[in-house]
Amino acid sequence: MINKKLEICKRYESTAKAYDKRYIDIQYQKFREILEKVPLSNKWLILDVGGGTGLLKDFIPSLNRNIFILDLSFSMLKEARKKDKESFVICGDGENLPFRDKIFDIITCISTLQNMPEPLKSLREQKRVAKKGAKIIVTVLKKSYSKNDLREIVEKAGLDIIEMFQMKIEDIATIVENK
Repeated sequence: MINKKLEICKRYESTAKAYDKRYIDIQYQKFREILEKVPLSNKWLILDVGGGTGLLKDFIPSLNRNIFILDLSFSMLKEARKKDKESFVICGDGENLPFRDKIFDIITCISTLQNMPEPLKSLREQKRVAKKGAKIIVTVLKKSYSKNDLREIVEKAGLDIIEMFQMKIEDIATIVENK
């Protein structure tokens, strides 16, 4: 497990400076599609698990400074900090979230879960830190997970699926509610 996390961290450490240039169009398309279904409020406390260079921040109402960008790669977070000095960036593990219970209004985990050695543990952690009624948005690369795989893991985590769909580009998405 630790070896897989170190391998993933090294990969993102080495690509951090080029990440936005390489992936911004794909990531923006994913965010647009997701946020058509769950628009963000400037009053919510938001956690972006695997948030990397902070691209999601570009889609959050400008008044909101209540976003926590969590990533295992310090270099990715340095890139996020260069773009936005106001957001909270935390170098941490998505399977062991460094937050108290039931504080976030919305959690996003976009194209990240398939990189985790224990994705069920990550979803249970997201459930733990989400308020009752909070939405959790998870996408996975369809080359890594099928809809059935994603459904099974989400249900094992004790989350209620609101919607699951094939995205227009490379991911399967699910919107769940923490009951």
